[in-house]
Amino acid sequence: AIGRLRGSPAAALRALAQLPVDAGSPQPAARWGRGIWQVLAGHTQAAVDGLRGALPGGSGADLSSLGLVAHAYLAYAEYATGSWDAAHATAVDAVHLARLRGRSWQAAPVFAVATCIAAGRGELDRAREYLREAEHSHRLAGLESRRVYPAFAAATLAQAEADYAGMLRAVNPLAESA
Repeated sequence: AIGRLRGSPAAALRALAQLPVDAGSPQPAARWGRGIWQVLAGHTQAAVDGLRGALPGGSGADLSSLGLVAHAYLAYAEYATGSWDAAHATAVDAVHLARLRGRSWQAAPVFAVATCIAAGRGELDRAREYLREAEHSHRLAGLESRRVYPAFAAATLAQAEADYAGMLRAVNPLAESA
């Protein structure tokens, strides 16, 4: 929300820099938000470092909306920085958390990034399963602005299947609505 109010991921990061965010902060939302905006601004290694420290693991995992989205963005940032095994592990954890929490728009980015990672690993059947869940979560939420998650996942899966026309079909609705 800060980025929408400020106009860009960089502006959101400047606004978040005004907030006290340290490792012991009892308010993890600011730390998660900073990590998500770092990904959106292209600062993927900083996002990995920040989100890994901000997200609890194991039984302390956060099932809140922002916690689920932060897990998805951490998996994406790990993948983008070449930490493919870590990205896979984070995506699997995020999928587990999303399934525990139930379907909502917040689950769409989780299943979308899991689709991309599974497709990149050649696990095409699993990627298709995750894509169906991303699309289902998106439909349940009914937020057209969140269509980017399953579209990006569908395009990535199509690329892994060497279906280049499918890549265009996946992203064309985004271009039409822009």
